[in-house]
Amino acid sequence: MTLEEFFGDILEVAPASLIDDVSQSSLGSWDSLAHINIITGLEEVYGVQFSTTEIQSLKSLGDARRMLRQKGVEV
Repeated sequence: MTLEEFFGDILEVAPASLIDDVSQSSLGSWDSLAHINIITGLEEVYGVQFSTTEIQSLKSLGDARRMLRQKGVEV
């Protein structure tokens, strides 16, 4: 599963429409519940843990990609 497919499933949008700039402010379906689902899903699927600071700073698909790469995950 690609990161775009993961986000598409949670946010209920076509993965092909997702780019790294997609963010909470640009996508109405990315509400607080979706944010929690993104965080917990990323932790489960990729076997990582996010700090409170990371959770608060994750505001876009690109942020998630960068954070996962910093944790050694290839996405």
